[in-house]
Amino acid sequence: MSGPGTTAASLLCDTAAMRIEAVVFDLFITLTDWEAERCRPQFMDELAAALGADPTAFSSLMRETFTERVAGDLGGARSTFSTLAARLGCDLSPEDLDRVMALRHDQHRRTLTPRAGVLDAISDLRTAGYAIGVLTDCTAETPELWPSLPYAAVVDAVAFSCVVGHRKPHPAGYHEVARKLGVATNECLYVGDGSSAELTGATSVGMTAVLVETPFGTDFRYDAESHWAGRSVSELGELQLVLRDLQLTEA
Repeated sequence: MSGPGTTAASLLCDTAAMRIEAVVFDLFITLTDWEAERCRPQFMDELAAALGADPTAFSSLMRETFTERVAGDLGGARSTFSTLAARLGCDLSPEDLDRVMALRHDQHRRTLTPRAGVLDAISDLRTAGYAIGVLTDCTAETPELWPSLPYAAVVDAVAFSCVVGHRKPHPAGYHEVARKLGVATNECLYVGDGSSAELTGATSVGMTAVLVETPFGTDFRYDAESHWAGRSVSELGELQLVLRDLQLTEA
């Protein structure tokens, strides 16, 4: 387990000596349906219309407030949208806000749809003996919906940035999900699409990181790691081979 005097170099050395006990996944794009992800611009226009806001101004505000929203600084989902509406000069009645939130939750549930084969790949890893974690940069809608999502049945522990209070690559989330899984950070394989400098963040706390290759550019990903030179997979089923290779290396 890392301590106050642990350096990044010693963490990386320790990683080679530790057996991987858990696999920690990013959520959006890494596990979710890509076609639903491509609907985000349409979703933003629908929300802007529901708010009575200019769609360009609303889209800009959503991007500008990303860190605030995923760090939980604006409170729950309803509080967040009340604040956004006020910043846009929208005068919403409680009933108007009810309709906006119903739309937002419906959209969010759609973007959280698992990609084909994802749940099977996670279940196979659990069957192989690995604990499964999720660390996600997310707004309050995700923890509100999580218990009803299919991931909940195959994930052992989840750390939400809006609950932790920090977005990736801040170390707090990585340490929180490892703590919940009952493992050291250098016993974790971290798997993500490279958003939010998450792979660098994972390696900085001693995790072994793997990039999931996706068709998305920076329009859909915040602070994407476009020059990742470490391990990568094109689909989650390949993680079994990565883990086997790591075990052989450790042996």
